[in-house]
Amino acid sequence: MAHVLVACATAPGSAREIADHVVERLKAAGHVVSLVDARTATRTELGWFDAAILAGAFNAGQNRAALSDFVRSHRYELERVPTAFIAVIPLSAAGVGWRHAGADADLAQFFAGLGWSAGRVHVTSGVARETVAEWLERLIGQSVLWPGSAGEAAAAIHPVDWDALDSFTDRFLAEEIEPAARQGQTI
Repeated sequence: MAHVLVACATAPGSAREIADHVVERLKAAGHVVSLVDARTATRTELGWFDAAILAGAFNAGQNRAALSDFVRSHRYELERVPTAFIAVIPLSAAGVGWRHAGADADLAQFFAGLGWSAGRVHVTSGVARETVAEWLERLIGQSVLWPGSAGEAAAAIHPVDWDALDSFTDRFLAEEIEPAARQGQTI
């Protein structure tokens, strides 16, 4: 059993829902998990961990700054354990082909600016469990406001690939967290 830190930098929304999903998956695998708000976490809140997962809405606003500040403030601890980073790209930035149209370069620039990089990185869209009614309401609203844009709005929908997120989490567990816990590595 490992003790895993999940630090999430976001207001309530898609990124928080994704972090909560990862927390539940880790707990279901028998691990102890602490979820902290990366925007306000202090060193005393971090405790001792076998691994850390950072997650957040990866936009140019406060969440990106909070992720940067968290890494800078806790870099020593993060460099001592296996780490993963889940970047949640807001839907408005996603668009068609979002995963290949700048997300990788943006993340590389982000990590280069920190002089640090997570051991594993996963990128997902910012649409979590939107109901069909919510999706239709948004689609219709966009087509009324911007005639001819309904097809673009429909094409831009990239719901979270929960299977890919679970696979990423499971691989991180099997290849990084569990071996580190067996060796007794902790922050």
